[in-house]
Amino acid sequence: MGSLQRLYAFPTDFAREGLATLQVEFVGEQIEAVVRMLAPSRHRGGTTAVGAAYDDEYFKKVLAHEVGTLYPLALNHRKSTGWAFFDGPKWFSEGLQEYIGLNFSTDHARNITQARYFDAYRVDPERVTLDLGVRDAYRDGALLVGFLHDRYGTGAVDRILLSNKDTFWSAVEDVTGLTPQRLHAEFRTWALAVQIGVNP
Repeated sequence: MGSLQRLYAFPTDFAREGLATLQVEFVGEQIEAVVRMLAPSRHRGGTTAVGAAYDDEYFKKVLAHEVGTLYPLALNHRKSTGWAFFDGPKWFSEGLQEYIGLNFSTDHARNITQARYFDAYRVDPERVTLDLGVRDAYRDGALLVGFLHDRYGTGAVDRILLSNKDTFWSAVEDVTGLTPQRLHAEFRTWALAVQIGVNP
């Protein structure tokens, strides 16, 4: 697996303030990847959707988010049949990447940024609807993936990714026993009770 990071001095369609992108190519069983980001020094000092500065903490989380995409892609690519990673709901693909960025980059992302995501949900639980529509695929998706990890173990997400079921939802139901409606109900109870670093 090879990866490369490219920093840009000027905004482009794939690297600008608040946007980084990952280009992936499978070469046989190998993954070649390029992360494109606007250089930290080129951000104008704005803030993210949760009010965080575009600082070193932000860039470390974003880099982990983008590079973290390679893990689920590699797992999902290994199977010959079944649903494909980007055929599932956007909250799952973006949420898994954001979950990786939050939990595998910095203490600040894991504790402060993630707490802001929970706070936003607690203020407005309708961000995640009964049919699992979400207002923000990154933030709300990261919480949903966090729920799957917490309640069903980290292996559950891997088993969903590796599932040969035809659809994402049939894979989720096979691994967890949850329909979308049951997942919503259990997620809501969990998200309203969880404390960062403490399981309810």
